[in-house]
Amino acid sequence: MHVFTTESPATLEGVSLLRRHLSRKLRDLRFDSGMIDDLAIAVAELGANLVRHARPQPSRIVLTAEVDGSAMRIDLVDDGGLWTDLPARLDAAKRMIASRDAESGRGLMLVARAMDRWSLASEPEANRLTLWRRIHRRTPLVLLVEDDAGLLDVFTWQIGSACRVVTAGDVESAGLILSSMPVDCVVTDLHLGGESGNALVEWLERDPERPPVPIVVVTGDGDRAVQAGSLELGVERVLTKPVTGAELMAAIRTAMVRSARQRARLMRHFSAVLDSLLADRVPPRGSGFAMQSRSAAAALGGGDAVLCIDRGSTRRLVMLDAMGHGLGAKAAAVALVAMARTLETTVAPETCRDFITGLSALVEHESAMAGFVATALVLDVGNGRVSVASAGHPRPVLVSGGAVTTVAVSGPPLGLVLAAPQTETTLTLGEGDRLFVCSDGVDPFGLACGGPPPEWLVAPLAADGRSVAERADDLASLISETLGPDPEDDWSFLLLGPEDAAPGRRDEQAT
Repeated sequence: MHVFTTESPATLEGVSLLRRHLSRKLRDLRFDSGMIDDLAIAVAELGANLVRHARPQPSRIVLTAEVDGSAMRIDLVDDGGLWTDLPARLDAAKRMIASRDAESGRGLMLVARAMDRWSLASEPEANRLTLWRRIHRRTPLVLLVEDDAGLLDVFTWQIGSACRVVTAGDVESAGLILSSMPVDCVVTDLHLGGESGNALVEWLERDPERPPVPIVVVTGDGDRAVQAGSLELGVERVLTKPVTGAELMAAIRTAMVRSARQRARLMRHFSAVLDSLLADRVPPRGSGFAMQSRSAAAALGGGDAVLCIDRGSTRRLVMLDAMGHGLGAKAAAVALVAMARTLETTVAPETCRDFITGLSALVEHESAMAGFVATALVLDVGNGRVSVASAGHPRPVLVSGGAVTTVAVSGPPLGLVLAAPQTETTLTLGEGDRLFVCSDGVDPFGLACGGPPPEWLVAPLAADGRSVAERADDLASLISETLGPDPEDDWSFLLLGPEDAAPGRRDEQAT
């Protein structure tokens, strides 16, 4: 199952980007932290060696991550010289682990310890280094639920050399354990005194705070209908007593691997669904303005969203940013979008300032948003004029008459300071004028902190003879190149200007 693919320049900085992107992506997919750390070490060490020692030196490195059976597979593909002795050096490093030999091989020893298998192949115009790491290589924690003390001892002995084991004799005790520690797998009898082991499955389903736990049922009940009932509830496997230790351990390993694959698949699907809810819907023109939106997400994405609301003769553009990464920030962005649309539908605030004030109140009273910091920028566009209000968003950048300046509009982030006065600024844009507004991911230490636009952004913004769409494409390419293929934060921007407006003057009216 493909997880993701990314690419970076073959530099030490590029290798660092690959390592960070791999770690962030796998953490977003809820893979085991020990496995993630091992893979990150291997990518960092081998990538750095490729940059330093391959001759000729590669120019690009492509990293691909896949779930391959019960293992995570990482492919590093580069266009440099083939490192022909790498497999032999890794094999030697693995033999040296026990003796803790030569410090000079410490890096490769770490890789050898972290990986289960590796291979190197020469392909047309590329080299492919492949690494395999078992998904559940660490010692898993298994909960055994059995009311027969003798059988509980037998099962514990059968799997104790490969697993950490905690035990319970009834559903209530098992529930207490599951509430207090992160169990990797549950093995339960189907008949527990007067209770059914299926009750434990139902108990887990009623706990929305607990991630899914794979369950293996071991029963002396040979009734196929009874066993089918357990499978229909979602258990991974039903074993009929007596079972050998090998059979039980194989069932546990298979259940955990299947659970990890399913969890990764569901998270990818959930991310795609959220992407569709946050997809840009900014039309290329409207209310006398040309408008373009561009964006890129870090890892599984985060909290950037852009809305365009048709208000008849005007358009209301809303930029939202729930700070953070991954599915949590993305889900918060979906909530912000829903709040913004609800506010517009039910209240229809007259001004940008009123919209910001109303949205801030909604965020402040929504307990689910308590863990997030969110910013917003609202623009009302029409009749050659743009009104702007902000809640913690970077300042807009105005391009007029060849000059590039920031627009003095600001306010606290959503929900933090309700009593703070919101400001609103109105601009009149003439022919050739452009307004650029972005999230903090574009320039986190400049525009996002109240400073001027960065030098690398000024010249492309001021360039003449380009349409809004062409200039937006140029800016998106420049931002992607400057921030790298895997940015540390999501970024998005809006670029707009009059379609066919006559030359005009710029007015600023702060209220």
